[in-house]
Amino acid sequence: MKAALSPPEMFVRHIFDEALAAVDGRPCVREALQRRGLAGQTDWAVLAVGKAAEAMLRGALDVIRPRRALLITKRGYLGRCWQRGEEGVFRLPEHPAVRALEAAHPVPDESSLRAGAELIDFLCGLPESTALLCLISGGASSLVEAPVAGVDATQLARITTWLIGSGLGIEDINRVRRRLSRLKDGRMLDHVGSRRVLGLLISDVPDDAPAVIASGLLCAAPPAPLPELPDFIRALLPPSGETQPVAAPVNLELEIVANLERARRAAERAAAATVAVHCHAPLYGDYAQAAHQIAHVLRDGPTGLHLWGGEPAVVLPAHPGQGGRNQQLALAVAGLIRDLPGRVFLAAGTDGSDGPTEVAGACVSGDSARAIEQAGFDLAATLEAANAGPALRAAGALVATGPTGSNVMDLHLGLKTPCA
Repeated sequence: MKAALSPPEMFVRHIFDEALAAVDGRPCVREALQRRGLAGQTDWAVLAVGKAAEAMLRGALDVIRPRRALLITKRGYLGRCWQRGEEGVFRLPEHPAVRALEAAHPVPDESSLRAGAELIDFLCGLPESTALLCLISGGASSLVEAPVAGVDATQLARITTWLIGSGLGIEDINRVRRRLSRLKDGRMLDHVGSRRVLGLLISDVPDDAPAVIASGLLCAAPPAPLPELPDFIRALLPPSGETQPVAAPVNLELEIVANLERARRAAERAAAATVAVHCHAPLYGDYAQAAHQIAHVLRDGPTGLHLWGGEPAVVLPAHPGQGGRNQQLALAVAGLIRDLPGRVFLAAGTDGSDGPTEVAGACVSGDSARAIEQAGFDLAATLEAANAGPALRAAGALVATGPTGSNVMDLHLGLKTPCA
């Protein structure tokens, strides 16, 4: 286990923290509501769904006093101040109108279906005169669901597990989720009525498309063909045309309050006083190709801090080990920058989690590959088994942040110092 971080590693982690602070849901929502002149308003209800839901709700409570509020987030993402009551409902003592539920992520289960039913009951129980503030962030695709007829929690879990390990991009994954849902693709609006709806969104998808964020709870996507799918998923999809999205109400407003670009700009500002900063296009597609792009820049590119971001994909084996796409990417880069001095690379999820693990990602250097092998791991075999987590833990390279209050995809930071 590594005893201490080197100064370059400490610098990269500091820049990552600065980027996270810029996309924290609490100040982002607070500033958006204040800019709209809603301070002190009381004729609102608030629905907050996603991995950043608690922070976003806190931002709303800083500005307005809602009549009712429902929060749905990932298990373990509620702060200590929440008090668990009967049937798994959490309360805030200082805000008795607020209820919270925890649900499953990244694979839905019965708690996700319960959250979907609670969401519908919450919306249907609101007075028609009450405006609705929706605070939506990534993760909601798994956390809250009301599936189409013939699909249950077990089938949803099997479908989601296949989708996550397929290597498909988030647009294709959410395209399938929308077809299987009575809430997504704008269908949540069936339960909203004619009230005013303001949606503030934290984007974890390319191009910040509201119809892709959380599979489009508030926004339908244009028709598009589905990706290649196995027969067991095709058999559960309703026939095309049976799940037409509803028309958006005239008084619906949507605003993106945080995204990957905001995080990247914050990282650039934080680093610019110390090193040259080089911004690169976000990374998608196969993680191994992304690793080679990153390593090429860290080997042969200019000195300074290099910024990427995005969500490279990992096609999982039948029985994957422990890890996530950021750990997989970091381990691959570690092998490609082996024994090169002055290089550091960090890959981490801005939500504080990486796949099904409780860490955000990893930070590696030119020394990491040798340390991992000395701990008994073969890099190629570990990557093939999608078992990067234990190897990186052995080298002291894992990055753990806990819940961050945000979710704007992944950040990738590479440092090449002048001594390289």
